[in-house]
Amino acid sequence: MAKPILDILAFRTRLAAIFSILAVALILYRLFDLQVAEPVVEPEVSEQRLTREMPWVPRRGLILDRNHRQLVRNDDRVTLKVELHRIQDRVAIAKALAPILERDSSLGFQEILKEIPKEAKDFKPGTYGEKNLVRHLSPSAVEALKDLKIPNLEKQEARFVQEAKGEIWRYRLSVPGLVLTGFPDRTYLKRQLAGQVLGFVDGENRGQCGIEMAENKQLIAKPIRIQARRYGDSRSILESDYTRGVPMRGADVVLTLDETIQWYAERALFDQCRELQAKTGIAIVVEPFNGNVLAMANYPPFEASKKGLYGTLQQNEHHSKNHAITDLFEPGSTLKPFIVAAGLDSGVITEESTFNLENGVRYIPGRSKPIKDVHPVKGMANVSEILVHSSNIGVGKIAEVIIGPRPTMPDRKILYDYLRGFGFGGRTGIILPGETPMYFRPANPADWKYTEIMTLAFGTGPIMVSPIGLAQAYCCLANGGIRKQPRIVDGYIGNRDGKFYSDPVASGERVVSQEVADSVRHMLRDVVESENSQAKSEWYDVGGKTGTALKWKVDHYSKDHRLLSFAGVAPIDEPKLVAVVMIDEPTGVKYGNQAAAPVFRRIVEDTLAYLHVRPDRVPEQTPTPALTLPVEEEEPMMARAEPEDPVLPPHQEESTAIPPAPTASEGRGLLSLLDRVAQRLGDEDESPDGRLDR
Repeated sequence: MAKPILDILAFRTRLAAIFSILAVALILYRLFDLQVAEPVVEPEVSEQRLTREMPWVPRRGLILDRNHRQLVRNDDRVTLKVELHRIQDRVAIAKALAPILERDSSLGFQEILKEIPKEAKDFKPGTYGEKNLVRHLSPSAVEALKDLKIPNLEKQEARFVQEAKGEIWRYRLSVPGLVLTGFPDRTYLKRQLAGQVLGFVDGENRGQCGIEMAENKQLIAKPIRIQARRYGDSRSILESDYTRGVPMRGADVVLTLDETIQWYAERALFDQCRELQAKTGIAIVVEPFNGNVLAMANYPPFEASKKGLYGTLQQNEHHSKNHAITDLFEPGSTLKPFIVAAGLDSGVITEESTFNLENGVRYIPGRSKPIKDVHPVKGMANVSEILVHSSNIGVGKIAEVIIGPRPTMPDRKILYDYLRGFGFGGRTGIILPGETPMYFRPANPADWKYTEIMTLAFGTGPIMVSPIGLAQAYCCLANGGIRKQPRIVDGYIGNRDGKFYSDPVASGERVVSQEVADSVRHMLRDVVESENSQAKSEWYDVGGKTGTALKWKVDHYSKDHRLLSFAGVAPIDEPKLVAVVMIDEPTGVKYGNQAAAPVFRRIVEDTLAYLHVRPDRVPEQTPTPALTLPVEEEEPMMARAEPEDPVLPPHQEESTAIPPAPTASEGRGLLSLLDRVAQRLGDEDESPDGRLDR
């Protein structure tokens, strides 16, 4: 009896062992299947374990000029990575990569060997089993890597493998262990053009200044969560069924800037500032009737794609700073037309009113030094002559009439309200971040002293303005007396329906009457028509005013540090634009007529010709000025012809240097292989809902 029982126990033991071995084998097989293999069809029971939600952030929208020419677009920053656990022969790979990478990154054979350790095959899959070789690959290097073949090494199928975190795409090369990955990047197509206005993004693709920061919410579509299938080697594959219908990028932002006019402004400003060795320079061009900013140029220029080359963080911030909205300065004589406008509109003076200019020297109570005129005038002068001669004494007496008799000066608030009405003392409201508010010292007109008002009249002392604020004020004189908020964003192109949504133009606020604005504007023409004005154009009737301000240094005004400016309107009879030019601390010149006025004239002539504005006259026996295209290699534009049939510079649609209007597809275009990414991730949504979230 004992033996049969022992036989049964032995049989059961062997049977249990067999089943245990089979169970262990099945478990090991399943683990291998999940961790290593790449199953085509997954069992339904494991669907929840293999599928997970992942964040998806669409690309940033494009930035376009007013003619829908691309200024900023998306590209992919391509990185070559090594999957260390897949490396078969580090020496062979280093030899094959060296000729390709030496051109891009100076990585030679020895350097590549150092980056790939001998123990590479012992690394486990995952983040710690990868290493970056080159972070910024050129298109030619990418194409060469696509075709890379190494004899005697096992080949694999080259294909896209989408990663979820950080990377836009992942392309596994045919050489095991070599992977190309794409990260979002921004390309500023015109390099330094409007660099401070456009701004730049940080490493996480967030806008840091300029339009990139101001319109960050529009440029970035709302992040969503989509389904991804996760495999055992830490790869996550996005399912096309979940990405189909998802916007591929945010809304496109259309600016009021004109690429060509911006180039005209930057070229003229750069040439003058470099010649005069100026510290900084600003040029702004605005359409007076709607406030559209056509150009906003800064010197020195800034190129966002090379922001790391400007030195320290503080130096980088200095170069990327948009001085047109951040810098404040005493306006000097450019403020005088607004004192005249206040006097005319309040009714205390007329165009025929005359004032004694006291031979250029006047002593006033409470001031030890006299007020002087640079161009002394004996006897009486009317209002227009006061502006033509830029008389400090004359505008001071106009301000004196406005505020009322001393010592009470009961109407001080009238002058204050007019200047506030023109926009001085606050922000213009332009959408660009970092605008510094203009201000009076003190802000309450009841606290103004008589001496402060006298110096205020000729733009020094208790008032400081920004270049964009001065441009806004001159637009009031050009458009008939209405203050318009400057606009630099014209609208948006929806990321779903592709429709253009215009940003509405504010109605504005009337400051002075149409008659007063027209009168002062024509006085500005008299200023420019004076014999020595460098702003005078041989082609167009223009008007404007120079400004010369001494800069405050510690406890006194420095005669060696000046800020020279010119603000004007063109053409005078039918204004099309207002331009403001400011040159900071130029060398060898003392007055705005010498430094800023020539830049104004050059910008105005080029811009009006580009806009096909018929010249007011054509000078006889004068060589026609040759305009140039805004390209890196200058090409001659068509010059002006005879007055009866003027031939003006055409629009440059056919110029290869100017990007064409964007189509529905983004056209990243740097790398041909990247075009397949969008196909893998699905087409753009065709939903009719194109509303934008502000």
